[in-house]
Amino acid sequence: GEVFVLPRLAAAPAPVPAAQRGGRRAERGRLWFDLRGLAARVNLPFVATLTGAAVAAAVGLAGVQSWQVRRQADGLLFRANVAQRAGDGATAAEALERYMEFRPDDEAVAVRHAVALDDAKGPPRVRATAYRALRRALRLAPTRSDLRRRLASAAEELGDLKEAGIQLEVLVREAPDDRATRLRLVKILVESGGTASARTYLEPLVKTPGAGGEVQSLLGRCEESVGHFA
Repeated sequence: GEVFVLPRLAAAPAPVPAAQRGGRRAERGRLWFDLRGLAARVNLPFVATLTGAAVAAAVGLAGVQSWQVRRQADGLLFRANVAQRAGDGATAAEALERYMEFRPDDEAVAVRHAVALDDAKGPPRVRATAYRALRRALRLAPTRSDLRRRLASAAEELGDLKEAGIQLEVLVREAPDDRATRLRLVKILVESGGTASARTYLEPLVKTPGAGGEVQSLLGRCEESVGHFA
């Protein structure tokens, strides 16, 4: 018949000698005794007091820093108010710009700063600063159509026709009967090559009685590009 070979079982671990087990117990006992001795030597009330003092100092330092930030921000806002009352728009704008570094989410001051810069006009560098301020203000106050209109103008001045078109499209959707804004949007779309979109926005004006020469001129430019006005 067949012969079956049983697998060899692993040998059982050798028993730990009694002397070794006793040595381990003695070692654990000494460690416990040392820890108890260390705890007895440590001044726990002093440690607790020291820890509490460190926490209080950290909280106090944070409070002092917060107070200093508020003080600096309030000082800059006061300086801007004084300068604006004195008619010094440049100083007011600079103070408001520094204030925004401390309070970047202050919607009212962001709008005020952007409007002040936009009203100041000036060379392209100043206009670029106003453009950035208007974008920041509009992010904080997206329902302000006046800011959106200012941003569209600043973008157009700086040659950013794409941004100007985006803002004007929003304004046209908000006020579809605003003929001037619609015409302005169509002009920008035609200049930037967006003739198909320009035709869409121009169509309501073409259908109105007495559309005018400007509308007909824009219509002609669209037809030149597309070949037919739908």
